[in-house]
Amino acid sequence: MLKDALIEDTIKITAVNKDGKFYEKVSRVECESELFKLKIQLDINTDVYPVQADQYYSMVVLKSSADESYQEHPWMDKYEYVMHGKIFKCEGESELQNVFISFGGLMMSLSGQAKNLCNITVDSDIYLLLRKI
Repeated sequence: MLKDALIEDTIKITAVNKDGKFYEKVSRVECESELFKLKIQLDINTDVYPVQADQYYSMVVLKSSADESYQEHPWMDKYEYVMHGKIFKCEGESELQNVFISFGGLMMSLSGQAKNLCNITVDSDIYLLLRKI
């Protein structure tokens, strides 16, 4: 596990643009994680990083600070797609949690058991790391 990892899991893309493609270079993917059983919606710049349904990826959500550069980190060469963002909303009941993250216009939502998302807090800066496996 990477230092400062909030979530480290394998995800499977279950759908790409299920409701239609709205932006030329961006696709909305739906995923499920294997370990934490999270439901994930994620906007990906598919012009830079093409993805397909039924593919598996290693996904890490990693704590960061707004002033650090991802180029300073040793994991940079181990992942193919990296985005820096901010957690802007957490909501839910005592057992189920929804977390919303903005990557400067690209969005991500994580839904799952609160115990698996308890280290995530609003206004935290994070990195999202993806690598096809």
